[in-house]
Amino acid sequence: MKRIYLNNSTLNRPFDDQGQARIKLETEALFQILSDIDLRNSKLILSEVTDLENSKNPHYSVKIRIDELISKADRKIKVSATTKKQAKTFENAGLNGMDALHLAAAIQGKVHFLITCDDSFLKKAKKVTSDKTIKIMNPIEYVLTEGL
Repeated sequence: MKRIYLNNSTLNRPFDDQGQARIKLETEALFQILSDIDLRNSKLILSEVTDLENSKNPHYSVKIRIDELISKADRKIKVSATTKKQAKTFENAGLNGMDALHLAAAIQGKVHFLITCDDSFLKKAKKVTSDKTIKIMNPIEYVLTEGL
């Protein structure tokens, strides 16, 4: 079964300005992914990093809604010393701190797909990891690739 890690930019997408075509398409793709998870065709894997980042969300109502999504996770990866060490390597290679932690946690959790709406993270994450077992992509790309 596919294991999917959604970072916070993806979880937040439905709460962004839906007047922009790309954002609307990414939101629809996220809903397709969540539907596939609800149908038990995939597993949602998140991490303590997801919780930490969402706890800093300045919009209380959005924070609560994302907490609801987070609660659907089949597994939550705990951040270990190994995770932090790998994240530091990614940070030294150009990722920002939270993105580095998301990537390290996703690798630790042996996910098949890390889905992000953050173009900078997407581009840098593909460059800094040599792990070929994880595919890093945008939700639209994932839906098209996986035929959802």
